[in-house]
Amino acid sequence: LVSNSTWIGEDKPCITYGLRGVIHCELEISSNHPDLHSGVEGGAVVEPMFDMVRLLASLTDGQRTVQIPGFYDHVRPQTEEEKELYKLLSNVTRRPAASLSSRWREPSLTLHTIEVSGPKNATVIPGLVKSQVSVRIVPDQDLDTITKALVAHLESSFEILQSPNNLRVTVEHVADWWLGNLDDHWFQSLESAVQD
Repeated sequence: LVSNSTWIGEDKPCITYGLRGVIHCELEISSNHPDLHSGVEGGAVVEPMFDMVRLLASLTDGQRTVQIPGFYDHVRPQTEEEKELYKLLSNVTRRPAASLSSRWREPSLTLHTIEVSGPKNATVIPGLVKSQVSVRIVPDQDLDTITKALVAHLESSFEILQSPNNLRVTVEHVADWWLGNLDDHWFQSLESAVQD
Protein backbone atom coordinates (compact mmCIF):
# COMPACT_ATOMS: atom_id res chain seq x y z
CA LEU A 1 0.00 0.00 0.00
CA VAL A 2 1.56 3.27 -1.12
CA SER A 3 0.33 6.80 -0.43
CA ASN A 4 2.14 10.06 -1.12
CA SER A 5 -0.52 12.14 0.63
CA THR A 6 -0.71 13.35 4.22
CA TRP A 7 -1.21 10.74 6.91
CA ILE A 8 -2.79 11.77 10.18
CA GLY A 9 -0.15 10.10 12.32
CA GLU A 10 2.86 7.79 12.25
CA ASP A 11 0.92 4.81 13.59
CA LYS A 12 -2.52 5.42 12.07
CA PRO A 13 -3.11 4.43 8.43
CA CYS A 14 -4.99 6.93 6.34
CA ILE A 15 -6.97 6.34 3.15
CA THR A 16 -6.99 9.37 0.86
CA TYR A 17 -10.36 9.74 -0.83
CA GLY A 18 -9.96 13.22 -2.25
CA LEU A 19 -7.43 15.84 -3.26
CA ARG A 20 -7.78 19.54 -3.91
CA GLY A 21 -7.03 20.71 -7.44
CA VAL A 22 -4.35 23.28 -8.22
CA ILE A 23 -3.65 26.19 -10.53
CA HIS A 24 0.00 27.34 -10.60
CA CYS A 25 0.87 30.60 -12.30
CA GLU A 26 3.79 32.95 -12.66
CA LEU A 27 3.42 36.72 -12.63
CA GLU A 28 6.06 38.90 -14.20
CA ILE A 29 6.15 42.69 -14.05
CA SER A 30 8.83 44.44 -16.07
CA SER A 31 9.78 48.01 -16.86
CA ASN A 32 11.36 49.35 -20.01
CA HIS A 33 14.46 50.14 -17.95
CA PRO A 34 17.38 48.00 -16.83
CA ASP A 35 18.02 47.57 -13.12
CA LEU A 36 18.60 51.02 -11.68
CA HIS A 37 20.36 52.54 -8.67
CA SER A 38 17.92 53.78 -6.03
CA GLY A 39 20.27 56.60 -5.04
CA VAL A 40 20.08 57.98 -8.58
CA GLU A 41 16.66 56.93 -9.91
CA GLY A 42 14.61 56.34 -6.73
CA GLY A 43 11.37 58.33 -6.91
CA ALA A 44 11.82 59.11 -10.62
CA VAL A 45 10.51 55.79 -12.01
CA VAL A 46 7.49 53.56 -11.43
CA GLU A 47 9.08 50.56 -9.77
CA PRO A 48 7.96 47.04 -10.77
CA MET A 49 8.31 45.88 -7.15
CA PHE A 50 5.65 48.35 -5.96
CA ASP A 51 3.34 47.16 -8.76
CA MET A 52 3.91 43.52 -7.76
CA VAL A 53 3.24 44.17 -4.08
CA ARG A 54 -0.01 45.98 -4.93
CA LEU A 55 -1.04 43.25 -7.37
CA LEU A 56 -0.42 40.45 -4.87
CA ALA A 57 -2.27 42.39 -2.18
CA SER A 58 -5.34 42.53 -4.45
CA LEU A 59 -5.72 38.75 -4.25
CA THR A 60 -6.98 38.67 -0.64
CA ASP A 61 -8.57 41.01 1.87
CA GLY A 62 -7.55 41.67 5.49
CA GLN A 63 -9.28 38.46 6.64
CA ARG A 64 -7.40 36.31 4.05
CA THR A 65 -10.56 35.92 1.94
CA VAL A 66 -9.71 35.37 -1.72
CA GLN A 67 -10.92 38.32 -3.80
CA ILE A 68 -11.12 36.62 -7.20
CA PRO A 69 -14.72 37.26 -8.38
CA GLY A 70 -16.86 34.12 -8.10
CA PHE A 71 -14.14 32.18 -6.27
CA TYR A 72 -16.40 30.76 -3.57
CA ASP A 73 -19.65 30.60 -5.60
CA HIS A 74 -19.58 26.85 -6.30
CA VAL A 75 -17.75 25.48 -3.27
CA ARG A 76 -19.71 22.45 -2.10
CA PRO A 77 -21.15 23.06 1.37
CA GLN A 78 -19.86 20.82 4.14
CA THR A 79 -22.40 18.16 5.12
CA GLU A 80 -23.26 17.16 8.68
CA GLU A 81 -21.61 13.79 8.02
CA GLU A 82 -18.37 15.56 7.01
CA LYS A 83 -18.50 17.74 10.12
CA GLU A 84 -18.74 14.60 12.26
CA LEU A 85 -15.78 13.05 10.41
CA TYR A 86 -13.70 16.17 11.06
CA LYS A 87 -14.62 16.06 14.77
CA LEU A 88 -13.46 12.43 14.87
CA LEU A 89 -10.23 13.30 13.05
CA SER A 90 -9.74 16.23 15.41
CA ASN A 91 -9.78 13.83 18.37
CA VAL A 92 -7.28 11.52 16.66
CA THR A 93 -4.87 14.25 15.51
CA ARG A 94 -5.37 16.66 18.43
CA ARG A 95 -5.77 19.44 15.88
CA PRO A 96 -8.86 21.65 15.57
CA ALA A 97 -11.46 20.35 13.11
CA ALA A 98 -11.52 23.76 11.40
CA SER A 99 -7.77 23.53 10.78
CA LEU A 100 -8.10 20.09 9.19
CA SER A 101 -11.03 21.22 7.07
CA SER A 102 -9.14 24.27 5.80
CA ARG A 103 -6.19 22.06 4.81
CA TRP A 104 -8.18 19.32 3.08
CA ARG A 105 -11.53 20.57 1.80
CA GLU A 106 -11.54 24.35 1.47
CA PRO A 107 -10.13 26.40 -1.42
CA SER A 108 -7.06 28.52 -0.82
CA LEU A 109 -4.53 30.85 -2.40
CA THR A 110 -0.78 30.77 -1.73
CA LEU A 111 2.00 33.19 -2.64
CA HIS A 112 5.16 31.13 -3.07
CA THR A 113 7.99 33.38 -4.23
CA ILE A 114 9.04 36.85 -5.25
CA GLU A 115 12.19 37.06 -7.35
CA VAL A 116 13.97 40.13 -8.67
CA SER A 117 16.47 40.79 -11.41
CA GLY A 118 19.87 42.24 -10.62
CA PRO A 119 22.36 41.66 -7.84
CA LYS A 120 19.67 41.62 -5.10
CA ASN A 121 21.20 44.25 -2.88
CA ALA A 122 19.46 47.11 -1.11
CA THR A 123 20.50 49.81 -3.60
CA VAL A 124 18.98 48.25 -6.73
CA ILE A 125 15.58 49.04 -8.24
CA PRO A 126 14.88 45.78 -10.10
CA GLY A 127 13.65 46.19 -13.65
CA LEU A 128 11.95 42.79 -13.47
CA VAL A 129 9.97 41.16 -10.65
CA LYS A 130 8.48 37.65 -10.76
CA SER A 131 6.15 35.87 -8.37
CA GLN A 132 4.74 32.35 -8.14
CA VAL A 133 1.11 31.99 -7.04
CA SER A 134 -1.09 28.93 -6.65
CA VAL A 135 -4.78 28.39 -6.04
CA ARG A 136 -6.22 25.19 -4.56
CA ILE A 137 -9.74 24.35 -5.72
CA VAL A 138 -12.33 21.97 -4.31
CA PRO A 139 -15.65 20.34 -5.26
CA ASP A 140 -17.63 21.87 -7.11
CA GLN A 141 -15.34 24.64 -8.37
CA ASP A 142 -14.70 24.46 -12.11
CA LEU A 143 -10.99 24.38 -13.00
CA ASP A 144 -11.32 26.32 -16.26
CA THR A 145 -13.66 28.95 -14.75
CA ILE A 146 -11.39 29.60 -11.76
CA THR A 147 -8.28 29.70 -13.97
CA LYS A 148 -9.86 32.33 -16.23
CA ALA A 149 -11.17 34.30 -13.24
CA LEU A 150 -7.69 34.33 -11.64
CA VAL A 151 -6.04 35.64 -14.81
CA ALA A 152 -8.82 38.21 -15.40
CA HIS A 153 -8.57 39.45 -11.80
CA LEU A 154 -4.80 39.88 -12.07
CA GLU A 155 -5.04 41.71 -15.40
CA SER A 156 -7.86 44.04 -14.30
CA SER A 157 -6.16 44.78 -10.95
CA PHE A 158 -2.95 45.66 -12.77
CA GLU A 159 -4.88 47.87 -15.19
CA ILE A 160 -6.29 49.83 -12.24
CA LEU A 161 -2.72 50.71 -11.22
CA GLN A 162 -2.28 52.62 -14.51
CA SER A 163 1.36 51.62 -14.50
CA PRO A 164 3.68 52.11 -17.47
CA ASN A 165 5.19 48.72 -16.59
CA ASN A 166 4.20 45.45 -18.27
CA LEU A 167 2.41 42.47 -16.72
CA ARG A 168 2.65 38.91 -18.00
CA VAL A 169 0.60 36.11 -16.39
CA THR A 170 1.52 32.54 -17.31
CA VAL A 171 -0.54 29.57 -16.12
CA GLU A 172 2.13 26.90 -15.72
CA HIS A 173 0.20 23.90 -14.40
CA VAL A 174 -3.37 22.92 -13.61
CA ALA A 175 -4.92 19.80 -12.07
CA ASP A 176 -8.57 19.32 -11.20
CA TRP A 177 -9.86 18.27 -7.78
CA TRP A 178 -10.72 14.63 -7.16
CA LEU A 179 -13.20 13.15 -4.71
CA GLY A 180 -13.95 9.48 -4.19
CA ASN A 181 -16.91 7.88 -2.47
CA LEU A 182 -16.25 6.26 0.92
CA ASP A 183 -19.17 3.89 0.34
CA ASP A 184 -17.70 2.64 -2.96
CA HIS A 185 -16.74 -1.05 -3.17
CA TRP A 186 -13.05 -0.20 -3.74
CA PHE A 187 -12.80 2.04 -0.69
CA GLN A 188 -14.62 -0.54 1.45
CA SER A 189 -12.18 -3.22 0.27
CA LEU A 190 -9.18 -0.98 0.95
CA GLU A 191 -10.47 -0.08 4.41
CA SER A 192 -11.00 -3.77 5.18
CA ALA A 193 -7.46 -4.63 3.96
CA VAL A 194 -5.90 -1.86 6.09
CA GLN A 195 -7.78 -3.01 9.18
CA ASP A 196 -6.59 -6.58 8.69
